[in-house]
Amino acid sequence: MNNSIATLENWRLPPFNRNAFSNVREILPTSKLNKITNPYSSNNDFKNLNLNVSNFSGNDLKLEEFLKTTTVDAFCVSSKGKPVFQWSSKYSSCYQSHIIFSVSKSMTALLVGCLIEDGLVEEDTLVSHIFPETFGSAFEDASIRNLLDMSVSSNFVEDYLATSGIFIDYRQSTGWNPQDIRKLSDLKSFLFTLKRGKGHHGKKFEYHSTNSDMLGLIIEKLTGKKYGELFYERLLKPLEAQDESYISVDRVGTPRAAGGICISAMDLLKICEMVRCFGKNQEEKQVFPKSWIEDILTGASDKEFILDGHSDIFPEGLYRSKWYRPYPNRSLLFGLGIHGQWIWIDFDNNLSIVCLSSDPKPIMKNNIVLMEKVFNQITEQLKV
Repeated sequence: MNNSIATLENWRLPPFNRNAFSNVREILPTSKLNKITNPYSSNNDFKNLNLNVSNFSGNDLKLEEFLKTTTVDAFCVSSKGKPVFQWSSKYSSCYQSHIIFSVSKSMTALLVGCLIEDGLVEEDTLVSHIFPETFGSAFEDASIRNLLDMSVSSNFVEDYLATSGIFIDYRQSTGWNPQDIRKLSDLKSFLFTLKRGKGHHGKKFEYHSTNSDMLGLIIEKLTGKKYGELFYERLLKPLEAQDESYISVDRVGTPRAAGGICISAMDLLKICEMVRCFGKNQEEKQVFPKSWIEDILTGASDKEFILDGHSDIFPEGLYRSKWYRPYPNRSLLFGLGIHGQWIWIDFDNNLSIVCLSSDPKPIMKNNIVLMEKVFNQITEQLKV
C-alpha cells in the first residue's frame, strides 16, 4: 500500500488530510448538492486588497504571508457586499469543494428554518411525533428547539480523540471509519439507540453532533426530498452557486447533516452574505426567511457554549440554532468546524469571512484564539 495515499483509515490525520479535505468524494460515498456547476471557475482579474495581520509573536505580516505559515486551505473575505480578498494553498482552491465539518450544522439549521417558515414543523414539535421509532430513546421527548440549541440530554459523548466506545460506534455508522463487515451499522439505526441522559432536555448545553444528524433525518422525512435537493432549492440555486458541492452519506444514503457538507469557499461566502443581508441575494431579492436569521442573531438564548472546555475563549458567548454568538455587544455570528473550518459574519461592519483549513488536530485552542484575532484585525481595516 502507498503510505502517501489518503484512505478511510487515515483521511482525517496529517499529512493525509491536506489533500483529503478537498477530495472527500474519492474516499467517502457522497450525494450531490449543486445541480448546476461551473467546476473550478475563477476570476483571474481579481485583485486582493492590501490587508495586514499580526501573528502570536506580534510580527506584522501581509495576510497572504501569514496564511502561508498556517494549514489554511482557502480564505475569502467579502466587505460591503463585494469580494475583496481570496487566497488558496497548493492543496485546494477557493473554487474547489472542501469539507466544512461542523459548519454543516449551521447550514442544516438554515434548512430547518425554511421548514418552520413553510409550516411543516414547529419549534416545540417532539421528535417522536415525526419518528415514532424514537420512543424509548433519548429523542423521544426532545423538541426541534432542543435539537437546534444542543440541549438534548443523552448518553452520547463527543470525543474526537476517542479510540473506542460510543463515539467510534457513531463514526462507523456514518461511514467515516471502517466497519466490521460482520456487524454493519448505519446512522439512522445508531441515532435511535441513544439513551436518555441524567438531565432534562432544554436545561444544559451539550454539544452532540447526533442532534444535527437527527435534524437531517427530519428534513428528509417532512419534505419528502433528499437533503441535497432542499439544500439546492433553498440555498444554492437562489444564490447562483457555481461550484461543485456534495455531502457525505452513510452506506444506505443517509446524509451526514452534522458534518459532511463539502462546498467551495466562494459559494459558502455567498451563503454568508445572504445571512448577513437577512435573506437577500446579490440582487436584493428576498430568497430566504428574514425572520429566521433575525431569530438566530437576537432570539432569546441562555445556552452558553464552551469550546472543548475552553470557557475563556468566548466567556460571554451564546449559542442559538447551531450558530455561535460570541460577543454580547456585537451583531456577529460564526460557525466553527473541527480542523479549522470557519464562517464569520459581522453584521455591524458588513463583513463576511470564510476560512477552510486542514489543521492536524480536531480542536486546537491556539488556532481558534489566533484566527479570532486575525478576523478582528481584518475587520478593523475594513470597518464601515
